[in-house]
Amino acid sequence: MKPENFFYIVNVLIALFCFSFLSFAVNPSLHHQNQQIAWQSTDVFIHYFMVFAGGPAEYMALFISQFFYSNWMGSLIVSVFGFLISFFVFKSIVISGEKRHLLFFIIPLIQIILIALMCDYKFHFAVIFNLFVVSAFLFVCAAFQKTTGLTISYHNLIAGIFLYYISGGMYFLIFMVSSMLLLSFKSVKVLIINSSILLAGALLIPYLAHRYIFLSSLNSSFFRSTPDVAAMLRYGRPTLFYIALAIIPVVILLADINGLTTKFREKRISAKIKSTSKSRSQKALKPKYSSWDIAVAIQLLLLVVVSGYVLYKEFKPAEKLKCEIDYQANRQNWNKVLELSGNLKTYDRMVNFQFNRALMNTGQLLEKLFDYEQLLGSQGLFLDRPFASEVALPNSDFYFDLGNIDESQRYAFESETLMANSPRVLKRLILNCIIMNNPKAASTFLNVLASNPIEKKWVENYRQYTIRPELADFDSLIVRKRTDMNKTEGMIGDPPVKLIGQLEKNPQNKAAFECLIALDLLEHDLASLTVDFQYIEKLKYQKLPVVLEEAVILFRSQSRNNEFLNRIRISQQTTSRFNEFAKLTSAAKGDRDKAKQATQAFKNTYWYYVLFLSPKVTNVKLGTRPVEANY
Repeated sequence: MKPENFFYIVNVLIALFCFSFLSFAVNPSLHHQNQQIAWQSTDVFIHYFMVFAGGPAEYMALFISQFFYSNWMGSLIVSVFGFLISFFVFKSIVISGEKRHLLFFIIPLIQIILIALMCDYKFHFAVIFNLFVVSAFLFVCAAFQKTTGLTISYHNLIAGIFLYYISGGMYFLIFMVSSMLLLSFKSVKVLIINSSILLAGALLIPYLAHRYIFLSSLNSSFFRSTPDVAAMLRYGRPTLFYIALAIIPVVILLADINGLTTKFREKRISAKIKSTSKSRSQKALKPKYSSWDIAVAIQLLLLVVVSGYVLYKEFKPAEKLKCEIDYQANRQNWNKVLELSGNLKTYDRMVNFQFNRALMNTGQLLEKLFDYEQLLGSQGLFLDRPFASEVALPNSDFYFDLGNIDESQRYAFESETLMANSPRVLKRLILNCIIMNNPKAASTFLNVLASNPIEKKWVENYRQYTIRPELADFDSLIVRKRTDMNKTEGMIGDPPVKLIGQLEKNPQNKAAFECLIALDLLEHDLASLTVDFQYIEKLKYQKLPVVLEEAVILFRSQSRNNEFLNRIRISQQTTSRFNEFAKLTSAAKGDRDKAKQATQAFKNTYWYYVLFLSPKVTNVKLGTRPVEANY
């Protein structure tokens, strides 16, 4: 089989593997959810991307990545672009010089590195698209030079100028370095002339663009490599990211080195043939030529081993699980959220929050609150403090669930400033405006969302409520949220104040009541619990929720003369469980670690939380970390 055909077979097989891995392991739809990908067809939107170097490629990457809403479409797009990058790099080297065996291992590895980067759900598809642009430009320039027979590579310099505007500084440098390495196949004189031209261009073009054309920093003019996005969505740029940026010039450099060693080896073989008889030389040298099959086998083995290692190191199931939980919460698949939350082995505040939110929406908050370790207490239920950019949208969703539309809208506007044109944020703003009887504002946001082709159906469904507002009176969700709203002018205050305001407006708001009681319990606040308990009368529980029973019997054991606590009836089952828990803790004789170990069977109880997990006991504090600058 011809080496070139063998490369195509290997590359296609790797592409099929990449598609399967992306579909079953990575799931690009989680990228769409996590990054809030927003593309619009308006002139204003496209103009924003046309005024800086790298903007056109980011615009196209956004257009393509909006189809990541579908897992299989996203997987197909990434695997096809990875295949094309490998193909163009291979063809560029083949056109510029002789075929080299090393490429069969190195070039398909490009695809593996790219899908490994996709394991990070903050990784931007724009990086893959820009590498595709670089590889395509290299291929076109190599083909043009071979067709025209040009000696001086002015065309590379001109192509580089266009690529600088399309993809930005970093990818321009990758292209220029790769072009210089491809020129190493020429004579020394031509190499020096062309390298000087390309090197001068690589240094001058970004500087002149910074100085006279674009409003960007010098560092950005040379090294911009990822889109400028909201702080919580910025990509961390691990070591593998820089390897991906360097992979194209490195492959070409290795091809250069392999080409030189191949030529040297061929000269030695030729000299040996001349010094011996034809029959003897053929017999002696035959094993050396048959080593090609062995070399291919070794390279394929290395490809498999290196690919497996890279994917093993980069694929993080826990990070994917967190994204899946957020994905299911956004689709209100609450039972799925509860199921997935239990699969996470380590504590995570946002998972804790979504777990509590799922319990609230299924009416189980006071039944199963401690089925997830509440290590941050009330800060795992409410995200108001400390405020950070990543909590704006989840907070908006949470307050929407509670029916506090004013707070939901406030946090939605915060989210819009961070993630302009995000479909998810726009939908929240639109729905809130309709609930608050503000069809004019809803229509404005609908017009913005309508420019996103993926959201046409949703827009058509809700636009009727702005044209004929009375139709909203027949929408059960809108009617329910209007009933739960407390004040249309908004109210800034701590969570308990907000919840009490809602209960005063609608005493049958079960979610608000359960959150209020849960807040009291998480804060060990018996005084507030005594006051807030009054709202239970309008909710007509068939029996006292388990978590409330556990709290009452614990507080009763500490305040035996409390008339309020003594009036509440506790089930025999809860009483028996508490007595068993008390017996085990007493047997530890003050040894906290021993008591904690002995009461593992009670990990999902309020008693265990108060004694061992509460931040008031452990002194755990929620830290905030500075977000790394994008570039």
